[in-house]
Amino acid sequence: MRSDQLTRSLDWLSRTSVDLPDLGSYRMDELAKKAKTSRFAETWCKLVGLEKFARESGLIPCFYTVTCPPHLHPNPTVGKNSWNGSLPDESIDFLTQSLRTLRSRLFKKGVVLVGCRFLESCQDGCAHAHGLFWVNPLDRSIIEQEIRKIWNWEGGDEETRAKLKWLYDPLADSTKAASAASYCMKYIMKTLNLKPGETSPDDAWLATWGGRNVDFFGLPTCELWRRLRAATSEDLGSDCWLALLARWARDGDYCEFIKMMNGLGCKRKDRPLRVEVHNDVSTKTVTFIRSSSNEENVIALFAKQKATLKTLATWEVTNSQKAQVTLVTELPKKTKPSAHMIELFNERVSILRFDSGFSKRQAWERALREHPPAIWSELERMASQPPVSQSSSAASS
Repeated sequence: MRSDQLTRSLDWLSRTSVDLPDLGSYRMDELAKKAKTSRFAETWCKLVGLEKFARESGLIPCFYTVTCPPHLHPNPTVGKNSWNGSLPDESIDFLTQSLRTLRSRLFKKGVVLVGCRFLESCQDGCAHAHGLFWVNPLDRSIIEQEIRKIWNWEGGDEETRAKLKWLYDPLADSTKAASAASYCMKYIMKTLNLKPGETSPDDAWLATWGGRNVDFFGLPTCELWRRLRAATSEDLGSDCWLALLARWARDGDYCEFIKMMNGLGCKRKDRPLRVEVHNDVSTKTVTFIRSSSNEENVIALFAKQKATLKTLATWEVTNSQKAQVTLVTELPKKTKPSAHMIELFNERVSILRFDSGFSKRQAWERALREHPPAIWSELERMASQPPVSQSSSAASS
């Protein structure tokens, strides 16, 4: 069925062309072939750039294979059959939710998980996933523990449920180790290296049950990377920083692109650049928006997760906002200050800036190092005092 679908699609593409203003006419099958090649090249470029950046940051790769519980397998190869009638798309949802749960639990412990995932089908149609994690060596045991907690159902051993293979350790002799990206190459070849009209068992299975062949997490958005590669000088304007970022995108240097986008594991709001696409009736406008400042607002500082000495090393590698994370250890995890508390906090920051000559970031750090209740009581005492007139303040100065 998938082969017939692709044959009909390719026949329609070969008989259809598109006229682009100022660019001429193009056949749709040629554009489809180019899009397929670009997708393959983009995925490989990301893997190589991610590996280069991770090695420079001291991270080590872990190749993993995770499976689904027995009740999702229609015809398991080992053990008794306990299938509950679930379809393969439910097994895909299970793997997606499990990975989301793993990342959430690790984030609460200060570990930011970055990497990729490839979906495959078992012989009975149930899904399993392969992928690559890049982690700090100090967090290796924490990640293994959390994975064992999630993939912990009855039936089969630990290696059957979740298998982890640490490809190399930079602290040991790794001269003979293969490239981490090369381990993922065979999964890319199965689906992304196909020509238009060609199919494979993996491609047919993914098309039937709605799975994605590859997923990246912890990286800048694909939309921004693609828009920068296609951006013109008019779109970039006179911003030198934006022009340099677009140059790395066009040259395919994903490692430098990650560096300029604040590294790995950042939230989208913490990235220095975002893109907005506005579709009108006849035109499409692409706008690149620079963040006004890399500093977060006061509410975001109070909402940061609590960091410990064990997780500090990971934040130093993967999070450019590490100073803010390590300075809120005395605050509850979900503290939401009132408007009055925020006003008092800003007043304290202003005092530190203008009286002590600190920068804004230094003043924030100094204020957060102090015990918050002491800050509030002191500022409330200062606020309750009558204001000083200009003449008296000038005389005192």
